[in-house]
Amino acid sequence: MARNIFIGIDCGFQGGITILGADKSPIVYHMPLMDIKKYRCKTVKTYDIEKIVEILGVYQNDNVVCGIEEQGGRPGEGSVSSRRIGEGYGILKGVAYTLLFKVIIVSPKKWKEHYSNLETSDITEMRESQSELRIRNKQILVEIEDIKEISKNVKDQAQKSKNNTMIRKLKRKIKDNKSEIDKIYRKIRYVAKDNARKEATIMHPELADMFKRKKDDGIAESLLIGFYIKDLVDGLV
Repeated sequence: MARNIFIGIDCGFQGGITILGADKSPIVYHMPLMDIKKYRCKTVKTYDIEKIVEILGVYQNDNVVCGIEEQGGRPGEGSVSSRRIGEGYGILKGVAYTLLFKVIIVSPKKWKEHYSNLETSDITEMRESQSELRIRNKQILVEIEDIKEISKNVKDQAQKSKNNTMIRKLKRKIKDNKSEIDKIYRKIRYVAKDNARKEATIMHPELADMFKRKKDDGIAESLLIGFYIKDLVDGLV
């Protein structure tokens, strides 16, 4: 008899796969990875497709709803890292569709809103700081345009030079503010990942050992995604 199975997937290299409904307790896996040799014998990590198929293929004959976290570019993330995670995102979607699972692509913002404990006061304060910096950058851009407009009618070269110096300083300030926004974003991610591990532990304390390390945030998030998808299907979201 076919079972109702819910699967949550965090696609990152430190991500995870959580299976709900196959046992009394969730079944949680770290994202399967393997080493491959690249140019000049450099070894890099990549997704272990065979292992992923092995894990998910067990549920091919069940009624499966699979939630996969949507992937996109993130501030401060390198192009190589983004490309590799994008490849994994495509692989995981392809495997899920091939196994005829019902696939739901869910944005990080959407599923995180389902868990009130993830948005703590310190995260809210950091988001407000980011917002203030963005507003300030918009104001600086207006200041720059005003100086440029004034400079059009200035004939004194010393004053023109002074105006250009002011513009350069303001542009540097914009750049500094953008760097600070990215820095705050990384802090938010750090705190949010810790909060995800705490939330997963509260929900299933019997799995606490799986969520105790900093790098276990991905499997914690896969569990939260799985329960979000289950609640979505059950009409609780």
